[in-house]
Amino acid sequence: MVSYFANTPEDLAALAHFKDLKVLTNAGTIKDEALRGLLELRGLQTYQGFSTGISDAALQTQAQLKKLKTLRYGTQPPSEAALAAFKKARTDVKVEP
Repeated sequence: MVSYFANTPEDLAALAHFKDLKVLTNAGTIKDEALRGLLELRGLQTYQGFSTGISDAALQTQAQLKKLKTLRYGTQPPSEAALAAFKKARTDVKVEP
């Protein structure tokens, strides 16, 4: 387990050197504007939000993660429209609170 603060996409993309990183939990330490850096985490299979929300823009970014299998959005769900669009685009991803 690694604790990490990410304020920019580059901060988050720096985690790409962990080649076996498959699960990422955001406990509010990763700022929304940094989530574009997720695209560098090519092996990421599970994204978990914990006491933080997922914005519509962040959800669109997460839809681009090819190996993503599970998305847990935590206590603050995204908008219904964004969630419906995500589920339509990524029928292979399990979405849960």
